[in-house]
Amino acid sequence: MGNKDINILHLIQGDQYAIPFPVYIGSELATPDNVTGVRIKINDDLKEYPDGELLFDADRGVWCWPITEEQTRTWPMRRLPAQVGVNLGGGDYRYCPTFYVELGPNIIGEAWE
Repeated sequence: MGNKDINILHLIQGDQYAIPFPVYIGSELATPDNVTGVRIKINDDLKEYPDGELLFDADRGVWCWPITEEQTRTWPMRRLPAQVGVNLGGGDYRYCPTFYVELGPNIIGEAWE
């Protein structure tokens, strides 16, 4: 189980995102049809499927972890590990290799009008 490529996602502080996570079980994409749960934890913030805010985008084949502008302002500006767990049934989660989310400064400094 894991991800196809080691991912480092670059985000800008002060923006909102649906952070994409492609998750695989062997060579098969993890979807709501073949898992009973997914957990993604970034910087001590946990989001889950099906009981939380984590959503699956079938068009892109990724799990989306929503983050607001305010949340990006509270995260440290550095590379943060993102731990991904998948439940295939039975209650136990299996964890994928770590993804990374890197937060950088807003280079514009103020919102566009």
